[in-house]
Amino acid sequence: MAFQRTFWRAFDCVLCCLCVVWVATLSIAGCAKIDSGVDSSVNSSMDSSADSYVDSALESSRHNTQSTEPIMHDTPTSRDALTQEDMQINDNQIIITESSQTQCEAITLHKAKLSFVGDIVLGDYKGASGATFNAKFKEVGGDYDYFTKGIVSVLENDDLSIGNMEGVLSDKNLKNAFDKPFSFKGQSTFTQILKSAHIQALNIANNHSRDYGRQGFLDTIEHLQQADLAVFGEGILHIYEANGIKFGLAGHRGWNLGIKSQVKKEIKALRDQGADIVIFTFHWGEERKYYPNATQRELAHFSIDSGADMVIGHHPHVLQGIETYKGKKIIYSLGNFIYGGAKNPKDKDSMIYQTLFLEFASAKEAEQQAKEIATYLQPMQNPNQTHQANKPNNTTSNTTDTIDKTDMIHKAKKDVAESEAAESDVAKSAENERENEAESLAQEAKSKCFKEIYLQGRFITSQPRIDVFDQFVLIHNIVPVSISSTSAYNDYVPMVYEEDSSGFTRIFRRLEEYSQSLNQKR
Repeated sequence: MAFQRTFWRAFDCVLCCLCVVWVATLSIAGCAKIDSGVDSSVNSSMDSSADSYVDSALESSRHNTQSTEPIMHDTPTSRDALTQEDMQINDNQIIITESSQTQCEAITLHKAKLSFVGDIVLGDYKGASGATFNAKFKEVGGDYDYFTKGIVSVLENDDLSIGNMEGVLSDKNLKNAFDKPFSFKGQSTFTQILKSAHIQALNIANNHSRDYGRQGFLDTIEHLQQADLAVFGEGILHIYEANGIKFGLAGHRGWNLGIKSQVKKEIKALRDQGADIVIFTFHWGEERKYYPNATQRELAHFSIDSGADMVIGHHPHVLQGIETYKGKKIIYSLGNFIYGGAKNPKDKDSMIYQTLFLEFASAKEAEQQAKEIATYLQPMQNPNQTHQANKPNNTTSNTTDTIDKTDMIHKAKKDVAESEAAESDVAKSAENERENEAESLAQEAKSKCFKEIYLQGRFITSQPRIDVFDQFVLIHNIVPVSISSTSAYNDYVPMVYEEDSSGFTRIFRRLEEYSQSLNQKR
């Protein structure tokens, strides 16, 4: 009995041990199987990734040997690189603001275009008969616009037009003050002709403003002012503000040098009253003479030496030359304009002289902008040329079937690194292209702006077209005009010559000749 109990106890122990060993064996095998499964899965994934990595790199290498366009890969090391889609979106985010005024206004503080026209005679001379100015006015049914239809397109687009008002406007039965044949008088409503022409300011310092005495002179001033027209000359000073620039206007008859002290005094008075630009007009010279005399030149130079910025002349009834003195313009004679003073003048050539005044923040900026503006006054070289960034040079590699897997992986990594560098170059190139495009657009906008603000047209070659003084840049232009649209001179309608006309060419040729002589006589 004792032996049996001992045997079964020993058997139970052995059986328990065997069970423990069996369970342990199963556990170890299961763990080994689990570990083997994990390792297999990880290694399989890594091998697949590496193969894909190599295949991708080799594919990239093959594509790069066939095309200069980079291939984008979504690899762990290139995930943050710009894609073509990213670059397309960024391109679309370039903001272009188009505003014909805002862009131009930003370039200058102020800008104003002035036009100067010659002698204006509205009415007939004493004893006139036949096809006279008054008769033509009656013939066209009192149409004030009739006399300005040939030039209004020019003057309506400026900021201030200035002319020389010869003769008297009065409805009174006034006596001729000097009993001279050429005494001019028109009705008061003829101020509407000036308004129709878009003329805003008139000089009254001339040899016909008192043809009908003091009363005729005062009536003329009154009617002009009632029509909201600025009047200056004969001691009357006027400051006309156009687009933020204050133009001081003064005028005198310039027959002799005795008026020098008065000229200097009036220039100072205009400056003291805040004029930014002083323009002095003179009624001077000899009729039908094409070159200024010594008195004209001395008075003009004296005026500029005394502080005037521009000198405008009239009275000869023909064109005279243009001079640049100490960087400022002298226009010795503009010729006639709307001229009812004679039946058929032999010389009908005239001009509208225009100046664009640009004010900048400082004299230094004015100098810089003047140089840049000058480039836009000439035809641009290769206007369609655009800046293009260089495309990146994509490095390629030749692969063979003998390269082992390690070398392939090494090469793949190298190719991917080069691909990343290429992508970086593409991104930089894209950025450069955007910058170049933005710069090109800015230049295009600026070019458009300058084309808007500088005067279209032509100027003589013997004188500089651009003047710079203080914070101002002045750009000059000449518009050739005939004082009649007919050779018979029976309409009193000034007209602008077309560029391809013989009149256009003739006027420029004459002005070149007259102006060159002034350079030689300095």
